[in-house]
Amino acid sequence: MSASSSRSKGFTLIELIVVLVIMGTLLSLVGPLAVRNVDKMNVRTEEMQFRNWLEKVSYTAFNRGQPLVVSLEGRLASANIKGDQGNIVDEIQFSSLFFQPQFIGLNKNGFYGKSQAIYQIGGESYPIELVSSGEFK
Repeated sequence: MSASSSRSKGFTLIELIVVLVIMGTLLSLVGPLAVRNVDKMNVRTEEMQFRNWLEKVSYTAFNRGQPLVVSLEGRLASANIKGDQGNIVDEIQFSSLFFQPQFIGLNKNGFYGKSQAIYQIGGESYPIELVSSGEFK
């Protein structure tokens, strides 16, 4: 018997370790990018939820014929009847968006008294442009 025919065919331990090291290196390069993209998508999703919620609050102001005040603080947004801060009309909680304390007034027709809301992520500020349903941008 020759030496080559007595050896079984397959991978050696060294070859398997080299392949695992290469795969680990590639995953360590790609992993953070994937996590960052998931975080960005969560922020974009919450931006859309915030816009939709504001539109709902705008319709509420119009339907009630009462001006409302939207209060943004931290991860919470709440809508109150103007002059009655204890009467919460609606509120929404966020996990990614963080707001510095700010207020957005809506008149009885549901139009915003402010052109943008600002949120923060990682110390950077980002604006959300506010456009009432009846306006075109």
